[in-house]
Amino acid sequence: MTTYMADVGRAEARWLADTARGPLSVAGFYGQGVSGLITDLGDGHVLLDENALAALRGLPPDRDGHVSDQRGPVLCIGAARHRVLAAPPSTGL
Repeated sequence: MTTYMADVGRAEARWLADTARGPLSVAGFYGQGVSGLITDLGDGHVLLDENALAALRGLPPDRDGHVSDQRGPVLCIGAARHRVLAAPPSTGL
């Protein structure tokens, strides 16, 4: 399974990976837990699996955490845009 990384900042990484309040949590847009794993790597980077990336692509563009494709995947939080890159194999989940 391919994994992806994004440098989003420490607070945003904690929020994205939060299983209780993040965008893939039961409190998130989907209203139920969604398949997919977002891992806070502790340095402002997040690691996303393919399922998480697909779920974030499904969020409406006005929701924090949505992924759009602008010459590659871009994770959008507020006005910030963070490039999503394929993770090196050694950082896989």
